[in-house]
Amino acid sequence: EASASAASADTARTAAAASAAAAKTSEANADVSRTAAGDSAAAAAASATAAQTSAARAGASETAAKTSETQAASSAGDAGASATAAAASEKAAAASAAAAKTSETNAATSASTAAASATAASSSASEASTHAAASDTSASLAAQSSTAAGAAATRAEDAAKRAE
Repeated sequence: EASASAASADTARTAAAASAAAAKTSEANADVSRTAAGDSAAAAAASATAAQTSAARAGASETAAKTSETQAASSAGDAGASATAAAASEKAAAASAAAAKTSETNAATSASTAAASATAASSSASEASTHAAASDTSASLAAQSSTAAGAAATRAEDAAKRAE
């Protein structure tokens, strides 16, 4: 009985040692499990942060796309306004060219009229000069006639005196 009891105690000790070893292994496994759970939680948090960053980027991209669209529309509007202004400038340039041609024609007409006026003035001056010369000649002849008449009167008086 004593030896059976001793054998039983040995078995119990062996079983207790095995149990303690199993408990230690279990504890080690629990540690590994806890570490893995911590890593997993950290990875989940990192994943959530990345998802938020990605969502924020997507929002920023959408805003940028909208801004680009607005700018493109604005640019198209500016281009349209530029084209309209260019067409108006072209029309104004054509009108200017037409006005310049009209001015040129008017200037040529004015020059021609001025030349005709100058010719007429020259002709009038020539006529006036001819009239002045004729007047001078008439005055000279009148003076000569007057002198001759005076001489004749004097002779007539002398003859009358002699006749008495």
